[in-house]
Formats: sequence, structure tokens, C-alpha cells
Amino acid sequence: MAGEVTLIRSGTDYIAAQKDWWRGAIFTRKVLIRWLIIAAIFALIGFGLASLDAVPIGERLIWAAAGSLYALLLVTIIVGVSYILLPRRAGKLYRQTASAGRECTLTWSDEGIVQTTTNGTVRNDWSDFYRWRDGQSAILLYHNDNLFAFLPHTAFTDAELADLRTIVAANVPV
Repeated sequence: MAGEVTLIRSGTDYIAAQKDWWRGAIFTRKVLIRWLIIAAIFALIGFGLASLDAVPIGERLIWAAAGSLYALLLVTIIVGVSYILLPRRAGKLYRQTASAGRECTLTWSDEGIVQTTTNGTVRNDWSDFYRWRDGQSAILLYHNDNLFAFLPHTAFTDAELADLRTIVAANVPV
């Protein structure tokens, strides 16, 4: 089925889409493996430091566990601060984008999606998208891991959103 909506993407929509992107980017298998590698490195450092004093193996393992926990605490703090600062950074990016708050008409079909604004028309076949994600507030259509188009859920009726999800799921990898 095909559909069409006219919308204006607000700063609130943009910030919510950025949060959806962030959640999808930070909790990937690749990122979690990196966190575990950092924890392992800190565990080795703790074990190595304890080995310098020729302490018993049990105490070395405690040092290794402490190093690992320290690394995980640091990562948690960094990720938390990043999430807390995200709305401010996203709001600034929205304000810097001159075309961000303009009215836009989105049309979708089995072939792709068309976005029409006062500046012109952009057509993307579904094959132009690397993957997609249905976030808490928007459908994200990824051109690559960092660049995405977002379609705020609030711009669609329930039927339109269900239709769009069905078409995207059939044509774009997850």
C-alpha cells in the first residue's frame, strides 16, 4: 500500500529521534564487546599491579576484579553523561539546520520514499537504506551507521504507521 503525510519535524521530534539513534548505537554487540575488552584490560592492569608486590594469587584476582569493576564504572559514567548531554547537543544541531522546521510531505510505496519540501524533492529507493530501526518515537532509516532519516511516529495515524512499518520491514534490512 502507499501513503502520504504532511509534517513539520520539530526540535522535540529531532531530539527524540537522536535518543532513539543513541540507544540503538550504544547497545550494539560491537559496543558491548568493546566494553568487555576495556574491562579485561583493566583487570589485567589490576592483576599486574598486584603481581609487582608478590601478593598471593587470591589477592591478585581481587585486584583484577576491582580493575574490571572500575573500568565498567568509568564506562557507565561516560555513557550516562553522554545521554544526559544528548538533548542539548541535539537541540543545538536542530537550531543550526536551516531547513529543519520546514513543512515536508512524505510519500511512501513499495518502491521507496519521497520527501517533498519547498526546496525540492528527494526520492530514496528502499535499497538506498543500509538498515532501519523502529525506535520509541520514530522510525529511523539509516543511510549508514551515523546518518539517518527519521519519521516521527506522531506524524502518522496508527494505520499509516502500521502500513509504513510493514513496507519498510519487507524492503530494508533490520
